[in-house]
Amino acid sequence: MTDIVSPPTIDAMPPAPQPTDTREQFNLKAFPHAAAQQTMVTQVNASNQATYQNAVAADERAVAASASATTATQQADAAMAYRNTANNAATTATQQAGIATSAAGTASSKRDEAVAARDQAVPAADTAVGARDAAVAARDQAQVFATQQIKASSATSLVPGAGNKTFAIEANRSFVAGMYLVATSAGVPGTRMSGYVVSYDMATGQLVLAVDSFAGPSARADWLIGVAAPGGGGGAGMTVQVVTANTQCLANVNYVIAAPNIVLTLPTAWNSGDRIGFSEAIGYPGTYTLDFGSTPLRGATVGVQSVRVKRSGRASLQLTYLDNSKGLV
Repeated sequence: MTDIVSPPTIDAMPPAPQPTDTREQFNLKAFPHAAAQQTMVTQVNASNQATYQNAVAADERAVAASASATTATQQADAAMAYRNTANNAATTATQQAGIATSAAGTASSKRDEAVAARDQAVPAADTAVGARDAAVAARDQAQVFATQQIKASSATSLVPGAGNKTFAIEANRSFVAGMYLVATSAGVPGTRMSGYVVSYDMATGQLVLAVDSFAGPSARADWLIGVAAPGGGGGAGMTVQVVTANTQCLANVNYVIAAPNIVLTLPTAWNSGDRIGFSEAIGYPGTYTLDFGSTPLRGATVGVQSVRVKRSGRASLQLTYLDNSKGLV
């Protein structure tokens, strides 16, 4: 019987080149990123092969369970026949009780044994049928995963940005909530959005992505969507996002401020341990505004704060959410 194996792990992609990189930085990132994509193809194929092997293993187990269920059913039918024979013998023995009292007692005993055997066989048959159904369901699920692609395309016109984005993609893909995906423009690869899956309807093909990283200023309708590793970067491992306009911020993102006089509004909901970062890239004496809203800063309510870039040049700030009392520290 085919063994069930664990699909291999797909390595995280190295940092992708960014439109804001210098030519040298872009080249230093581009070549490893392109090479990693080739490695990822091999790993994805190996993962699909492992999944297909698991589907075959599940199917074999389903067939074995079905055979067991058939045998159990046959045994139940035989037990039922024994019971009927015993009942007939008991009737005959009763009619001839004066002649074969002992035989009647023996037949009655056999009847009870046959009924007991039937009663034992029926639950066994039910258990086998349940096992068969569970194995068939597991096989079907494994086959669905093995045969469906973990990539998609969408002609939905969207402007790259943070927050929930809805794509119309193909039905019956293997995307589930919590999976991290990247949507890249086929015509302009530098235009992309990535984030965790909020929901996916296999019947309609509606995919909702919680975008936490994006690049590109213009709407595109030629998206290629696939599995990705959550982006790393500056700000102690947070996702890096370059902003040039007023922005509603998300937790666990490091915002690179690339234009002066913009307002960054902090999230209203936090989890303990969430982080947020701000890196200045506008030069002295530029200013920008941080709107803390009701979120405390080191235990104090600060509201809206105007920040002036230091004369020394670029600076950065990383904050961690502690609790409702202390807020960001």
